[in-house]
Parts: sequence; C-alpha cells; structure tokens
Amino acid sequence: MRVFLSFVFILQIAFSATAAEPSNVIVLDVRTSEEYMSGHAKSAMNLDITKKDFDGNLAKVDKKKKYLVYCQAGGRSRAATEKMKKMGFVDVTDLKTVEIAKKRLGSE
Repeated sequence: MRVFLSFVFILQIAFSATAAEPSNVIVLDVRTSEEYMSGHAKSAMNLDITKKDFDGNLAKVDKKKKYLVYCQAGGRSRAATEKMKKMGFVDVTDLKTVEIAKKRLGSE
C-alpha cells in the first residue's frame, strides 16, 4: 500500500525534471504491490492495474511523457497500455513481462 500511495508523489517529482534527464521516461510496473516488492525493473514505479483508482491516478499524470509498461506475463501490461492509449497517452510501450523489462532496464 505504501508503494502505491507514493506513486503520484514520485511522478510529480519526475515530471518536474527537465526533458534531458532520464526521468523523461516513466517505467510502470502494473503488478500488485506484493509482486513489485518481490523484484522489479530499475526505476519502475508500481501502479497496480487491479486497484479501483488506477484510472484516476492515470488521469492525473502528463500524457505527453514516454511510458514503458510491464507486468508478470504480459496480459495486464497489454490492458494497461490499451487503456492509456484510449485515455490519450501519446507514447506508451508495452514491455510485456518483468523479465523483459529487467533485461532492458536492469533490476532492483
């Protein structure tokens, strides 16, 4: 729960950075907080797609940023990226699985 509550605060900090900084790319792990705590891609923020306020939290963030989204097996990340595109996000990439995301971005 603590990880999820800090999501909006962390995004606000990331969005205040300049475009030249790596924070221009936002990595979203849409798994549960328990899955996230068991290991996640470097710099990923947890936003559980199964939570009721998933859409509300997405509505609060900058739709013009670049987003990389992943989950455990690819189903939830596909649903999240489709939802984000319908909401008007302009640059969303489905990395599919946590393993692919870790290989591409490193892990924490």
